[in-house]
This record gives sequence, structure tokens and C-alpha cells, in this order.
Amino acid sequence: MASKQKHTPKSSPLLIGWVVVGLFISGFIVDPAAREPFLPIRQLLIALWLVGGAVLVFRVPGLKVALPPVTRLFIGLSLAFLGWNILSISWSINPTEAVLASNRVLLQVSLCAFFIITAPLLLERLGLLARILAVYLCFLSVLSILQYLGWTNFPIESSSPPAGLSGNRNLLGSILVILLPWALYLFFLGQRYWSIAGLIGLGAGVIALLLSQTRSAWVASFVAFSAIQILLMLRRSTLSPELKARWKLVNLSVAGAVVMLAGLLAISGQGNQLKNNLLNRFSTLVQVPDADEQAENEAERNILDRLHLWQHTTELIKDHPVKGVGAGNWKVRFPEYGGSSAPRFEEKDKLRVRPHNEYLSIASELGLVGLALFVLLLATPAYQSFQLLLKTRTEQGIILNILLIGVGLGLAVDFLFSFPLERLSHSYLIALNIGLALQGSKSSSTRKARPGVWAVLLGLGALAALAISYYNWQANRSFHQLLRAEVSGQWDKAVSISLETEQMPLTSLDPLGDPVEWHSANALKQVGKSEAALEKIEDAIEAHPNSHRIWNTKAAIMIQEEQFQEAIEPLNRALTLASDYEPALSNLGYAFYRTDQFEAAVTTLLKLNLEKHAKVLPVIWDAGQRMERSWLGSSPFYQAGLNALKPPTPLPMVQWPAQMRQLQHQFESEKAFVVQYFETLGHYAMLKAWSEKQPPEAVMGLNAALQELYENLAQQEDYAALADRVIQNHHTATLQKIRQLTKDEIITVGAVLVPLPI
Repeated sequence: MASKQKHTPKSSPLLIGWVVVGLFISGFIVDPAAREPFLPIRQLLIALWLVGGAVLVFRVPGLKVALPPVTRLFIGLSLAFLGWNILSISWSINPTEAVLASNRVLLQVSLCAFFIITAPLLLERLGLLARILAVYLCFLSVLSILQYLGWTNFPIESSSPPAGLSGNRNLLGSILVILLPWALYLFFLGQRYWSIAGLIGLGAGVIALLLSQTRSAWVASFVAFSAIQILLMLRRSTLSPELKARWKLVNLSVAGAVVMLAGLLAISGQGNQLKNNLLNRFSTLVQVPDADEQAENEAERNILDRLHLWQHTTELIKDHPVKGVGAGNWKVRFPEYGGSSAPRFEEKDKLRVRPHNEYLSIASELGLVGLALFVLLLATPAYQSFQLLLKTRTEQGIILNILLIGVGLGLAVDFLFSFPLERLSHSYLIALNIGLALQGSKSSSTRKARPGVWAVLLGLGALAALAISYYNWQANRSFHQLLRAEVSGQWDKAVSISLETEQMPLTSLDPLGDPVEWHSANALKQVGKSEAALEKIEDAIEAHPNSHRIWNTKAAIMIQEEQFQEAIEPLNRALTLASDYEPALSNLGYAFYRTDQFEAAVTTLLKLNLEKHAKVLPVIWDAGQRMERSWLGSSPFYQAGLNALKPPTPLPMVQWPAQMRQLQHQFESEKAFVVQYFETLGHYAMLKAWSEKQPPEAVMGLNAALQELYENLAQQEDYAALADRVIQNHHTATLQKIRQLTKDEIITVGAVLVPLPI
């Protein structure tokens, strides 16, 4: 026994150092040369870290793994959940995505196993571990504040700072939910300066949490803090006077900070952006906007988009209740229910990749079986911590289990709105908390196992994850090279890179949801190899059959080959998935135009934002003219008028046939013929004036054109020629502007040349 006590302290510093290395890898490492700079490189290095961890566990002298019943239950549930993920590969439309998603679960299970094994040693150095996590929180909070102020882009530039080390505000809020209780632990139990450091970390974390403007993290933190308060009150009688005083100081500090922040916001001006953003987000927590309402700000737009995602994800779950659609396949199957494009304010060219709800994500991909396993996995550590809380008599044990319960409840709430399980930085900390919760008491252990068996199993799992993660990392680096070639217009190079990437194992969708085959097809299209491009686009459809971008690209290739009629079907498919996707609308309008379906062409093109797509106006103008002339050709007014006006010398009106006199009287009283013609033509004149950014009043000269046309009607045989001449006289500037455009300048959004018919 003495020998064990001698060896254990020597191994603990090495273990703590290894935990710090893992924390750095999971939270700090970024690969700028990868298409997704955060996840692939961290997965690769964490898998390698786990291999080293297995060796470390094997070499720790005298270490025995405690296996109380709850821990054995958790291990069994973890293996069942992992096995269900792997089994779902067999029914996935995109099995490669299912493999990659299962690999993420394998890493998460392996991390939990590592911390379950090493938790007894970590509990001996719990104070040091709390200091490390509090320092991590302080660094992350200060970094987030600097990002919000625009003073740094470290580690990578974000479109909506602060993003911390995760590249996303939601994920920043989620990791703060996990770390804030550890600052509280350090303040409660730390000595002198470390206690103050814990309080500083708590304050900085709260500021960063507010600046993240993440409602899910706000609610989760409130739930966690409230649970901690309630549990502290339940165990109040066992707390020392010093700890009670610190507890009171924390409450006063938090209340004071809230009051001070509210005061600062109250005295700030109406134009204060932070104030407006915070108020908008707080208001949507109190009153959720109706799904039919028009969003007035970004906060409401985000809420409405979440409601859209959750509603249609629920429909997907109802159709696949038991097995789901396969791990990682939500992004492939969701468009069948809720469309494939993101909301307009996030640009329609982006694909939806997640439902912003971990429970719905798991239920949709793994069915209710997977969801039940996941909920049990969450509940097991919380149950163990609560049992230990009721039994323990030490302040450290009480505070530790209270904070672990608070973290668990906070995460359970955060999972309703966010996606922290996507990032290894979050999974690493969650696994650490789970290990401590399950192994939080030496006395709770009823069975012990040799670490050698655990080390072998952990090492095998880590090696499998290492192989998969390596291929995924390589593919992401190739995707980044491919993106650089595409952006710079080096299409021959893009073809070469994309075809090489296709040959890599486990290559499927890029981070935006586009298959590598789509990139190949697009690059081949750009270099004029349309037949090869069509073959590749079929492979892309097989990988992601519900992407509006892929169907539009297929149609664009067909249009390039002048297969206009054939292009209509894939374009209709694209617009079924994303009804206002402008590249598909533009291409469909042009395909209708080239197949002489002029009315359909005009109707489709008028759905575009013509201020952004002014170059389609000549197509609308010509299609409208052709449509009107076709209509005039079948008009009884027009035919009767032409027949009556054909004699070189017009007859006096009294000698006109009765039918013509009747028509003439109708012309004079209602001007029906002129109105009938110009109801449509006037609309296009308005559009032509719009293309020059002129106000609608610029088209008022049309009235003069109508008068001139009516006065000369009886003296002209060719009414259509007269109409063209009059319109040209009164809109010379507009027509000259259109006539000056070259073919190369008149390009629709699908990179399709539009021949100028005038």
C-alpha cells in the first residue's frame, strides 16, 4: 500500500501536463491551410493524443480503474450509442458522412474513457485542475472582448465577432457555460490570490458571455447558476462560514455587475449597437415572434429560422422515427422537408448544415433509439453527482458535485439551441466533467479493473479514429487548395485538384455541404468539357440529391450545350428545394426564353431582384415584345384594324363597313386597342427606365407616344412598325443604352450568354 502511495504523486504531474496538452490541442490549434480550420486538425491531433494517453495509462504504476454500477452503465450506453452510429452507415444516403460523424462519436467516447480511467488521479490534483481551467476561461474571455472591440482577429477572422477560439459566437457561449462554474469553484475553494483570480475569471466570463449575444448560452448559464444556488441552499448547513461569505460575495458581485451593465445601457444613446442588439435578443426571449411575422431585426430572423428548422426537422423525424436517416445525413435529407438553402439574410447560395438543436439532430439522424441512448448518457453522470452530493461530507466534494450538476443542466439547456458537440474543444471539457462526475468518490467504487485492458481498448479506438481523422484532414486541405484555385479562376488547376481529391478515402461533402464531385463538374464546365461535367454532376447528385446548387449547375451545363428544353427539369427541381434561388430563376427564365416560352420567361425573370440583375432586362424586354406581338396577331381588334387600313387611300368614315365603324367608335370612346397593347408594353418601358436608375416619372412621355399613335392610326398600315417607331422616339436614350450592350456584357447569373435580339 505504501508503494502505491509513493508512485501515485509522481504520476500525477505528468498526467496533469498531458491534460493541459489535450486542452491546448482541442481548444487552440487551427489549420489555416484546411477548408475547415478547426475540426479536422483537432480531431487528428486529439486521436494522436489519445494514443499517447493510452500508453500513459498503461505505464501508471498501481493505477486501478474504479467501476461502480453507474460507471458500468455509462460505459455500456456509450458503446451502444457508438455502435448505433456505426450501424446507421448501412441505411444512410451518404455513407461517407455517416462514417465521419461516427468517428466524431468514437473520439468523444474515447475521451470519456480516458477521463474515467484517470479521474482518481485528477481528483487528487483538483485544485490545480481548477486553476488551469480558470486561466483558460480568463484567456478566452479577454480574447473575446478584444475580438468584439476589433483589436484582434486571432486565431482566425470571423464574420460575427466575438467567436473566441471556436469560430462561432454560439460555440463561444457554449464553452463559457462549461468553464464559468470552474471559476466559481476556484473562488470558493482557492487560496488567497487564486481565489481572487477565480472571481476575476468569473467576471470576465460574464462580460464575454454578454458580448457573445448568444441567447442559448444566456439561458443555459442562468439555469446552471440557479441550480447551483438551490443546491448550495440545500447543503448550507454543512458549509463553513468562510465559504458562506464567499458565496454571498459572488451573489452580490453578479447582481452588481448586472445592475451596472443595465445602467450603462440605459444611459447610452439610442444608436448604441450593443444596446440595441442586447435589447432585441432579450425581447425575443420574452416574446417569440410569430412564424408569419416579418422579422424586424437579426435577432427575430434567427428565431424564425430556428423555428423553421425545428418544425421541418420534426417532420423528418416523424417519417423516420426509429432508425433516423443515418449519422451525419441530416444535411442531406432535411431539404426534402424544409428546403436546402439558408435564409436570404445569410445568402441563398449557402446550404443548411445543422438544425441548431442537438436533440433534434440526434433524433433525426439516429431515430428515437439514438435519442434515448443520448438522453440516458446525459442523465447518468448527473445522477451520480447528485447521489454523491447527498453522501459526501467534505466541502470540496459538495462544491465539486454541485458545480458538475450545474454544468450538466446548463449543457442540457444549451443543447436545445446550439451545437457544441460539433467541436472537440467542447467535447474535451464535457468528457472531463463526465469523468469527474462518475468517479467523484473513492468509496463509491465496488469493482476495479486493471488499466492494461482499458489502455489496449482505448489505444485501438484511438488508432481507428486517427486513421479516419487523417484522411478527413487531408481532404480538407485539398478542399482549401481547390477553393483558392476556383476563386482565382485557375480552372485547369481546379480540375486537377478536384479529381485528385475524389480519389482520397473518405472524401464527401465540403464544410458548406457541396460534394467534391460538384466542384469537379463546375471546374470541367468552366474549361468547356461539358460531357465530363455532366457525368460528374450525376455523381454529385448521388452524394447529395437534395442540393439546389447541384441541380442548378446541372442545368447550367445543359444550357452551355444549348440543351435548353432538357435544362428546365433540373431547374424546376432546384427551385422546388429553394424557391427564390436567383441563379436558378435566371437560368430557368433564359431556358424558357430560348424555347419560345416567352410568357413563362417573363414571369420567371420578374421574380428576380432587377436592381441586382439589371442585365436580364433586355431578355425581359424582348420576350415581352414577342409575347405582345403574338398576342396582337390573334387580337380581333388588330386584325380588323389592319384589314380596314390596307387601302392606299383611306375611305371616309361614312363609307367604312359597319364593323369597322363600330370598332372606330369603340377606339374613340375607350381607346381599347391602344390600352390593350400598352398595358404590357408600358410595364417594360418602366423596366427599361429602371435599368438606367431613372425614377418612374421618366416614363411619363409614354402619354405623348399614345397620343401620337392614336392620331396617326388611320394613316398607317403597319401598326406594329408605327408602335416601334413611336416608342423609339420617346425612349431613345433607353433603347440606345440597351443597343450599346455587347453580348459579353449581357450575362445572366448562371454565366449564360444572352444574345441581344434588338
